[in-house]
Amino acid sequence: MGPLFAILTAALSFAMSIPPAVEQYRRDRKGFWQTLRWMGVYALYIAVGIGVLMLSAEGPQPPTKAALATLFMLTWIAYGMVWLIRKVPRYRELPAWLDKRWLDHLFALALSCLLAAVFLV
Repeated sequence: MGPLFAILTAALSFAMSIPPAVEQYRRDRKGFWQTLRWMGVYALYIAVGIGVLMLSAEGPQPPTKAALATLFMLTWIAYGMVWLIRKVPRYRELPAWLDKRWLDHLFALALSCLLAAVFLV
């Protein structure tokens, strides 16, 4: 369920970004193309996360490993979204907590622990 759930989550996040992208295209075409480029980078980022999870999958998986893989992928997607929000053109100020580097350290710690757990279970 891990990789399939990750693919569905990523597809949903892309689908949710279509209406704002259309609005941005109408108002700021240069910003739209920048956003589109960063969304492509984000799609590649998601594919790398799925690839990492596929390395740990051989045959049937125990429920614990599937749950850890799902948590890893959700955390991976969330961290990618944080960077996507930081990089795409903005029309208003970013929330202060989003630009703090402690958030990067927290995600790195969570991803490291979850990935180690996925490979060790």
